[in-house]
Amino acid sequence: ATLFAFSCSDDDVGDTTPDIGVDQAVTTPDGAAVDTGATDKAVADQAASDGVTLGDMVGPAPGLPSNVTMYVNVGDSLAVGYPATTGYAYKELLMENDDTKFPTWKGKDLKTKYPKIYMVDKAAFGALSSQLPAQTAAVGGNPSGDTLVIISIGGNDFAGAIIQLSLNANAGTTLAKQVTASIDKALLPFADKTKYPGKVAVVLMTFHDPTDGAGKIPNVTGLTGFCQAVLLAGPIVGPTVIKGMNLFNQELKTWAQTKGVMIADNHAHTLGHGWNYNDKTNKYYDAKDPTLWFYTDCLHANDRGNHEMRTVIWDRMVGSK
Repeated sequence: ATLFAFSCSDDDVGDTTPDIGVDQAVTTPDGAAVDTGATDKAVADQAASDGVTLGDMVGPAPGLPSNVTMYVNVGDSLAVGYPATTGYAYKELLMENDDTKFPTWKGKDLKTKYPKIYMVDKAAFGALSSQLPAQTAAVGGNPSGDTLVIISIGGNDFAGAIIQLSLNANAGTTLAKQVTASIDKALLPFADKTKYPGKVAVVLMTFHDPTDGAGKIPNVTGLTGFCQAVLLAGPIVGPTVIKGMNLFNQELKTWAQTKGVMIADNHAHTLGHGWNYNDKTNKYYDAKDPTLWFYTDCLHANDRGNHEMRTVIWDRMVGSK
């Protein structure tokens, strides 16, 4: 089976500011181990009250084909792995866990499950959803087994439509329909049984919220790129944009349900770990693990965040927590 990985993000590739929160990868501030694969019930309840449905079971039941030999990684800079430390991008951790850094994840990777698997990586910095079909067309085929496709796409589309989203939250639904139309085109090559005779499994990630539902972020040292725009405009248009984001993600889930695509709900999983992660008054505050999973530009993930994206993808695929 072939696995495709798609990611949503705007690409501020010139930024070289160091990661934040890397040392908090698997423990709380008091050193206790954290079950990073689990979704906190309080967060889930709050999300539901906000109209944010958790997508753990959107699409087919967990489970991958028995003979996955190709992992197709497509999408934008989140899928590329920017700006993670080498070896810590979610695509890399999915392929082969770092047993020293994440000992509780030993054996939970694609190479352990499928010793013959290899990755075809077509993700590109700054990719829009309209460019996704060209990425998948360039894969070429997989004659020797099943294929896994993991997709992270739409973030650059979302950032490019921020003015429309700030004026009308319903633009989120319209934008998501444009994104899913591009994904439909991108998946067409995998229906060609002459090139992909095996089974094909597809995973799509939702778009994350760096404001933890607040629509604004605190003024802290080191913010870059899109974070600076959120800092300035968030107090004015933030609530409307967040509503648009919720509608955007819900439309992705609606589409996935009809297409047999598994949703890895990165949006729901990361609430409480954006730039309001240490605000005890925030409705998604995670007292058990108050750590930052985002990079300084609000659009990408730090090393811990890449680990968390790996966990939400893996848990959705295999049905573990």
